[in-house]
Amino acid sequence: MTTWITDDAGNRASLERWGGAAFVLLFLTAYATSAQAAEPLNLPLLRDVICDYEMRDVPDHKRDLYDPGPHGEIGRCRIRIETLRRAPYNWRGHWLELLDAEINKGWALRIIYELHRQRRSVFAIAFAYNGGPRAGISKDHESWAYAQAVTREYQRGMLERKRKEAR
Repeated sequence: MTTWITDDAGNRASLERWGGAAFVLLFLTAYATSAQAAEPLNLPLLRDVICDYEMRDVPDHKRDLYDPGPHGEIGRCRIRIETLRRAPYNWRGHWLELLDAEINKGWALRIIYELHRQRRSVFAIAFAYNGGPRAGISKDHESWAYAQAVTREYQRGMLERKRKEAR
C-alpha cells in the first residue's frame, strides 16, 4: 500500500517512494514565510547605518565638512555628484549643498530608496550603494566586506529597536 501526502496546492508525494524527504519538503513549503510576511526594511535606519559606516574613521565633529573621497564622494553619507546628476535624480544643485548634513542624509535616503526598488536585501542595497548600481555582487569585489559590515550593523540596530519597543 502506498501512502500519499497532498499539500494545499494539490501536490502529491509518495512517502514510500521518496521517504521522509517528501514530508520534509511539503512541510517546509507549507510553513515557509512568504516575502510579503517578512518585515519591511527600515530605510531610515539603513541610511543611518550606511552614513555612519561611510565615516567610521572620522571624528563626529568633522563628518559634515570632511574632504571629498577619492571618487568625489561628498558629505556625511559620501554621495557622488555624478550619482545625483544621473536619472532618476537629475540634481542640478551646487556641491556645497551636500555639505549640509540634513540635505546629504535626505539624498542618501532617496538613493537607498531607489536601490531598494531594484534590490530587496540590506546586503544588496549596501553593495550597490558602495560599488555602484551596476556592480555585480561578487566575493571578489571590494564592496563585499562593506556590505557585510553594513548588514551586520543594520541587524544590530533592528534588534536594539525591538528591545526598546518590548520594554
